[in-house]
Amino acid sequence: MKDSSQKLPSPLIHTIAFLLLIPLVVASVTVLYGVSTVELDSRGEIANYTPDTAISVDTIPLLGDGYTALLRSSYMLNLAEETVSIPMYEIVSEDGVVGSVAGIFTDMTAEQYACFDVIVKAGIETGEIQIMTDCTAFNEDRTVAEMTVALPAPEITISYIDYSTTRFHFDEGHVTDTAEITLAFIKNAAKDALYDGVQEAINNGILDEARTSGSSQIATLLNSVGVENVRIIFKDSENYLALAGEEGE
Repeated sequence: MKDSSQKLPSPLIHTIAFLLLIPLVVASVTVLYGVSTVELDSRGEIANYTPDTAISVDTIPLLGDGYTALLRSSYMLNLAEETVSIPMYEIVSEDGVVGSVAGIFTDMTAEQYACFDVIVKAGIETGEIQIMTDCTAFNEDRTVAEMTVALPAPEITISYIDYSTTRFHFDEGHVTDTAEITLAFIKNAAKDALYDGVQEAINNGILDEARTSGSSQIATLLNSVGVENVRIIFKDSENYLALAGEEGE
């Protein structure tokens, strides 16, 4: 029995398939060519691009007037630190009639001793840093030849007592209300020790140490962003007053 269905000739099938594949091939070639062209064009633009304004990869042009912002954003409240041990001593005596009468027969006093470790830190307030030089003029190599920076005078920024190392001794003696006396002594002694610790740290030169450390850190920071020579003056010095007077004229 013969098959009644008609089959297309084999050459015709091949021709139709070829015609259908032509648009797909053309589209693929077009996409590949476009990608390669964009890549080459982009590389060429990057290699040959010459902007109207010179662009440098160093930090100086990007800072511009931001030198002051750079310095003021730095943390310099702990440029110098010192631990000062302050001893405090007190003799408490029994007051009133009881103390007077009993004192005839026995010692109506009590000795109290404490030693406080006072932590003192000194630094500068960076919010008051002032640049005294025109920062818009650069050398050919995009560096600044010299810059004068005025820093505020160092000050005590932090002071506190480290109670974990406080030593305390109390000789009860023959007085009443010893707990109240002891608490009052600790409170008053700690307050006095804190004040004395700060004064002793100042006498030991903590502010001078902060002055030296601040000058060094500011100079190092500016050197790292292209300032060749950094001149540091402090606002409590005669040099600053003279320079500020010249600018005001």
